Amino acid sequence: MTAVPSLFSALCDDASMSPPKRAKLPDALADHLNHRGAAYSGLIGPLVVEGPRWPALTQAVSELAPGDPLQVAMTFPGGCAEAFGVLPEVQDDDRVALTAVEFADPMGRPAPEFFEALSALQIPQGVEIRVEIPRGVHHLEYVAGLTALGYTAKLHTGGPTARSFPADKDLAESILALVASGVRFKASGGLLHGVRNTDPKTDVEQHGFLNLLVATHRALEGAVAAPIAEALATRDGETLVSELNGLTAAKAARLRATFRSFDTWSVDEPLDDLLTLGLMPSAVKPSA
Repeated sequence: MTAVPSLFSALCDDASMSPPKRAKLPDALADHLNHRGAAYSGLIGPLVVEGPRWPALTQAVSELAPGDPLQVAMTFPGGCAEAFGVLPEVQDDDRVALTAVEFADPMGRPAPEFFEALSALQIPQGVEIRVEIPRGVHHLEYVAGLTALGYTAKLHTGGPTARSFPADKDLAESILALVASGVRFKASGGLLHGVRNTDPKTDVEQHGFLNLLVATHRALEGAVAAPIAEALATRDGETLVSELNGLTAAKAARLRATFRSFDTWSVDEPLDDLLTLGLMPSAVKPSA
């Protein structure tokens, strides 16, 4: 089987059950397993599942034949309170493995209060902990908390409205703060395509995941905010491709150790963009 380039290994977390697609669990599971069996399987990260759906997921996978366990990232958009009744029930078996838990704080609490609540949870050992960084006054407090605890940041990059998308300058400053603090991150929201674009249906500006990769690389190389924001703003796919193709193996590994993955509700568009731009071998292209 043709290997997916290491720069894009497990880059796409399968968030098909999240907005805007909101796939039903049986459909999402079937599609995810199809992705896992495809030539491009190396591009796919875990299936993202909201915590309250864990019992239904374990029931669904119990009907599958044993094999490589399904990798799952469990998300709690409603905050830590959602997790108290779910996490104690989590047990890995030969069909499903919890790899990460993700939390947001809809209450908008200061970071010390949020992390105190998080510390009370019984999170299985070895599971990666990801925390969404709020936009606004508590932003840097959360970065400091993640730095101290060694957790992963969840960086908000878009959503259903224009206001959901951070401005280039703001996103560049967030990337700089995370890189300067040594905090790894995943991105979530609005990253359906590789290159910066305008959604033809909504006329909303959308960030590109290749732009985000280049911006993070520049931050790791010591760039200031302006060239990082320029990387986020460019619509020239060839410029992004040239910069990514110029990475040494060591720099590519450092980049992915920092920018871990991004949520996508559809794998088709990211894969198609990578193929179109020549960043993915044609052998992984799905059959028509």
